[in-house]
Amino acid sequence: MGRSSLKILVVDDEIEIARSTSDYLSRVGFEPIPTYTAEEAFIEFQNHKPSVCILDIHLPGMSGIDLLKNIMKEEVDTQIIMLTGYGSMENVTEALRAGACDFLQKPINFEILLHSVNKCFDKVDLLRMKEEYKNNLEKEVADKTHQIRAGLYATIRTLGRITRFRDPYTQGHEERVVNLSKAIATKMDYTLEKLQGMEIAAVLHDVGKIAIPAQILVKPSKPTKKERALLEEHVTYSFKIIKDIPFIDIIGMDIAEIVYQHHERIDGKGYPRGLEEEDILDEAKILAVADMVESMSSHRPYRAAIPMNRVLDVIKDQRGVELDVDCVDACLKVLEENDFDIEKIV
Repeated sequence: MGRSSLKILVVDDEIEIARSTSDYLSRVGFEPIPTYTAEEAFIEFQNHKPSVCILDIHLPGMSGIDLLKNIMKEEVDTQIIMLTGYGSMENVTEALRAGACDFLQKPINFEILLHSVNKCFDKVDLLRMKEEYKNNLEKEVADKTHQIRAGLYATIRTLGRITRFRDPYTQGHEERVVNLSKAIATKMDYTLEKLQGMEIAAVLHDVGKIAIPAQILVKPSKPTKKERALLEEHVTYSFKIIKDIPFIDIIGMDIAEIVYQHHERIDGKGYPRGLEEEDILDEAKILAVADMVESMSSHRPYRAAIPMNRVLDVIKDQRGVELDVDCVDACLKVLEENDFDIEKIV
């Protein structure tokens, strides 16, 4: 589905910043609308209904956060990027909870800005696709089951692509988690239908990262405590994005709940709900092991990949503590059969 509008509202009381940002966006193919006050910006927003807005938090008169809230009342699909030169983490958190898609610090790095803008347009497309899918489902569910299933898988593939494009450092993460999860489930004698459900959950497990600020995802140092808290919210965002897709009716598995639980731990020390072993779905336990193994053994912006022998030591230590015993044992068998090389697992 093509993008219907490339308009971007740019709001900054520093005229040079608004103009230079708009000039850059124009050069890379967008249609910026530069404004210099919140009041002027709101009028332009009502006139043009841009898909994306870039708002300075600190504006004379109405603040950027108040402008954000007013825009969200008008059009909840519009994606907002907040700019701040000296804003606190509390301001950032308030903006994100009010509906902002991302935040960037001044002076603006235009490469990161472009990455963030593209992410916001992807999210707009995603919301429209989701609504279109839901409407089609309501019309066709009675007599077009095959077409609905095809549409579901098309949506899942699109969501997966958006997740991969979201973070340049982890583009292969999803595929490796998918392959390892399916291999573990195969060792545990899952049926073909349950393996398909396991694959879908693995494809979608990190889709909520589309709502996490780009600067946190690509930050070359270890996240702070507050940044870690924002990162952990990706499971909640993932759940919210996919919870209305009727997975149970179509494939008989609660994919949204599996995704929601994949950072829970059997000792109750996981997140977001602190579930214990008996309350965690088996598929979420598999996904937890696969995700942990892949994450540790892959490069991250703030650390190098951990050698596989150390990764194995960690999951053996956590066997029966954080991680399910049967899932760890199945994972170890899969890795041994593939020479402890995740890339070989298909």
